[in-house]
Amino acid sequence: MLKTIELPSDIKYEQIERCDLCNSSRLREWDKSRSNTLYRCDDCSLVFTNPRIMDVHQKDKYLYTQNYFTRSSRMKSKMLNARKASYESEIRVLGQYVAGGAILDVGCGTGNFLDALGTGWQKSGCDVSSYALMEAEQKGIKTYKGQFEDLEFFDQRFDAIYFRASLHHSYYPSLCVKKAYDLLNDNGILAICMSNNIEGISGRIFKSKVKSYEQPHNFIFGLSTLKKYFSGNDFKYLNHYFPYWGSGYNSFGDFPNLLYSYFKYLFLKITNSADKAKHYDFSSPPFYGNYINIYGQKCE
Repeated sequence: MLKTIELPSDIKYEQIERCDLCNSSRLREWDKSRSNTLYRCDDCSLVFTNPRIMDVHQKDKYLYTQNYFTRSSRMKSKMLNARKASYESEIRVLGQYVAGGAILDVGCGTGNFLDALGTGWQKSGCDVSSYALMEAEQKGIKTYKGQFEDLEFFDQRFDAIYFRASLHHSYYPSLCVKKAYDLLNDNGILAICMSNNIEGISGRIFKSKVKSYEQPHNFIFGLSTLKKYFSGNDFKYLNHYFPYWGSGYNSFGDFPNLLYSYFKYLFLKITNSADKAKHYDFSSPPFYGNYINIYGQKCE
């Protein structure tokens, strides 16, 4: 898990006045986590960081550094094997809907997922990190730097657009999903994978202390809100699942850890310590429902 970073005092923040999903102004403070405050929309239940860092370039400078991609916890053999197993599982599911073609990975990082796809694909990726894109280019991936909703792809169209652990980093998910629709070929597939999930067991118990929420995230989604993003942008919902069993991230120890973490969480809440600096990084353990993968299809 990415540790909470103490940010410099000159960073500028912006207050969100309207919900990205339904445009409601009925927003209220909901929880605190990772030094962030989170709000929830009373009308559609979307949860989001508020206020948030205003300038994506400042976010890139302080939160998406090389360490974000190469931190030691990601390089341990167990984590590398788990990530490989997750890629293989996602590739099998994606293959049920589209058999090769042009694919865009939004928030591609260092290009590891696209690299795992193998042959039969024309691979493109975008990210805000210069370091990540440099690594991706060395894997033969065509790259675009910047926020997805701001990028120009000209006449390029895709058979699949993939948001892997990235949509919750965006500033305007509604614009991202709409743009994905415009960039997809007819019957193209939109996949939102390894998204954080507030509606699982851990999300309901620990709220924003769910393991899948981290400091750089602007949103916490759930199945209901992701389905609303699909239906609001004319995507046909196809399927969803919660990546856990057989992912390599699961273990029998997760069950007692969930119980232990619950009592620790209660203690921190009772002692009013849960949101203090030394406890910023408390989170729920790995568990079924922490993350969600959902698939939609562009239908004319």
